[in-house]
Amino acid sequence: MGKKILVPQQSNGNYKFIGGVIFAIVTIYFLFNGYVDLLNESGEYSSYFGESFYDEDVAEYEYPDRVKHHVYNGPKEKACLVMMVQNPDLYDVVRTVKVMEDRFNLHYNYDWVFINNKPLSDEFKYVLGEIVSGKAKFATVPEGQFAEPESVDKAKALKVREQMMEINIPTSGLANYRNLWRYKSGFLYNHRIFDDYDYFWITEVDMKIACDVNYDVFKFMRENNKRLGFVKSYKTSIFPQTVKTIWKHTKDFMSFAPNFVSENNLLKFVSEDGNSYNQCGIETGNMVGAFEFFRSKEYQAYFQFVDEHNGWYYERWTDDDFVSIAASMLLDKDEFHFFDDFGYNHQLDEHAFEFVCPQERGIRLENKCSCNPYFSLTWKSQSCVPRFYEVSGKKKPSAWDSY
Repeated sequence: MGKKILVPQQSNGNYKFIGGVIFAIVTIYFLFNGYVDLLNESGEYSSYFGESFYDEDVAEYEYPDRVKHHVYNGPKEKACLVMMVQNPDLYDVVRTVKVMEDRFNLHYNYDWVFINNKPLSDEFKYVLGEIVSGKAKFATVPEGQFAEPESVDKAKALKVREQMMEINIPTSGLANYRNLWRYKSGFLYNHRIFDDYDYFWITEVDMKIACDVNYDVFKFMRENNKRLGFVKSYKTSIFPQTVKTIWKHTKDFMSFAPNFVSENNLLKFVSEDGNSYNQCGIETGNMVGAFEFFRSKEYQAYFQFVDEHNGWYYERWTDDDFVSIAASMLLDKDEFHFFDDFGYNHQLDEHAFEFVCPQERGIRLENKCSCNPYFSLTWKSQSCVPRFYEVSGKKKPSAWDSY
C-alpha cells in the first residue's frame, strides 16, 4: 500500500475574506466615480457641446464637446492670448498652450487666437479647441501682408540674405522670417479678429512659463495704466549690419513728427548717445500689450514711415527691434512693466538656460517655479534688463545679484 499524500485543506473562511475585500474595493471604486460625476454635474466644470473650433465667419461660437475645464464666472478684461502658428507645429503648440493654461489661464478662461498665413487644418482646430479653457479662435493673415512688398528689389534682398548666411547670422537666409517680422511689427494688431479685445498676451511655440501666475495679468495692466509688459530684454544681434539704418530712419521720423515723441520717453533704453541703436530689444514672443497703443496713429505712422525703406529685407530688422524702438519713443516710461515673476524660457528643454527666473526665493516658492535661478540670464551681461531698470528709475529686486 503506497504512502498517502497529505494535502492541506483550504478554509472556507479565507475565501470569504478575500471575496469581501474584492467586493469592498469594487464598491468604493464605483462610489468614487459616481461622486466625481456628481461634482462635474454640479457646475465645478463646464460641459461643452458642439464643434471644437471657431471660424471667422461664424457668428456664434461653438464649444468643444468632450473636454471639461474649470469655469471662471468672475469679472475679467477684454483680452486674449495670441500665437502665430503653422499646421506642422500642432503638437509643439499643444505643449506650450498646456503650460500657459496650467500656469495661468485655467484660472480665468481667456480666449486664444491662433494666426497663420495659410488656413489651419480642421485637425489643428479640433485639438486646440479641446485644450484651451476659453474660446479658441483661428484666423488667416490677409492677402499681401505676409509677403515682400512690390517695392522690394528681390535680387538685392537675395544677395543680402546670401551675404549674411556666409557669416552665420542666425535665420538670415530665410525669406519667410522677414515676412513674419514685418507682419508682427505693423499689421498683426489690426487684424479684425481682435476688434473686441483691449489687451493681448503674445506667446510663441516652445515657450515655457516656469511659474504660476496667480493674478490677472490683464487686470494688472489696466489698473496700473501699463501698455507694454515684457518678460525678456536682450541684445537682438551682435551684427550691426542687421540694423544698420533703422536708427537713421527713426531720427528722420522724430524730425518729421516731433509731436508724436513722448515727453517722458524711454529712448535712452535703446540709445545711449542718441546717435545709434544699441540693439536692446524686447522679446515680443512673450509680451503683454494694449491694442490701443499698437493701433494708435503714432505707432502706425512710425511703421509706415520706416517700412518704405524695406529694412526687413535689405538688412534684418526684427519685430523685437521695431517694437522696442517704437515703444521707447512713443510711450511714457511709466507705461512699461517688466514681469520678473513669471519665469520664462523659449525652449521646453528643462536643462536649457532660463531667460528669466525670479531671483527672490519667496516668489519662487509661492509661485511654484520650476526654473533654476543660477541659470537665469536676466541680470547677466547679455541682458538689457539692468539697463531698463537704470534708465526708467526703477528699484532692482532685492536679490538681483544673488546668483
